[in-house]
Amino acid sequence: MDEQLQEFHNYYRSKLGFDISKPMTIKENMYWIRFKRARERATAATTPYDAITIAFDIDKPYFLEKWWNTLSIDEKQEYLIYCWLHNDSIFIHGMAFWIDRFIETGYLSNCDIKQPEEPIKLYRGCIEGLEDAMSWTNDIEIAGLYANQFEGSHVYKTIATKNDILSIFQVEAMNVNTHEKYKNLEYILNPKDLKIEVLE
Repeated sequence: MDEQLQEFHNYYRSKLGFDISKPMTIKENMYWIRFKRARERATAATTPYDAITIAFDIDKPYFLEKWWNTLSIDEKQEYLIYCWLHNDSIFIHGMAFWIDRFIETGYLSNCDIKQPEEPIKLYRGCIEGLEDAMSWTNDIEIAGLYANQFEGSHVYKTIATKNDILSIFQVEAMNVNTHEKYKNLEYILNPKDLKIEVLE
């Protein structure tokens, strides 16, 4: 396993609640057997479709990067949307990985919403220190749902211009306490020039 995939593996174990400092339990071992088989099949795949769709969500960006330079612009747009919507965490590859690819493909949407011409007020609910990120919403209540998931979280506000908005996707937000799901517009921003304020 190369160094990058090992880093993904350790992060994913922790995110799933497994203690990486202790031996694997039978339950975890069975999970990773399935994970390893999927990774092996994705690595051996001869098409980007097979590689990216076979891989577990945490591995999809790795295989997107592996195949990126072989893809047409239409394929890049298709697989970028797919990987973003199935991505477990943008922080593994880092924002630069995603921003560069969204810039290369141009504005994208999975819900036929055009890139706004006028500045728009957007919100983000997150732990302090993670507000300078890519995922935002136009619904302050949805931002509040995310802020209520973790201690030390706040709702943040920004005004995004057309140049800041890389994509708009329709997604589902879930209340972790009630497990209710809500339709939501996710605005993918390049945070480089954002002015961000804390609301609560």
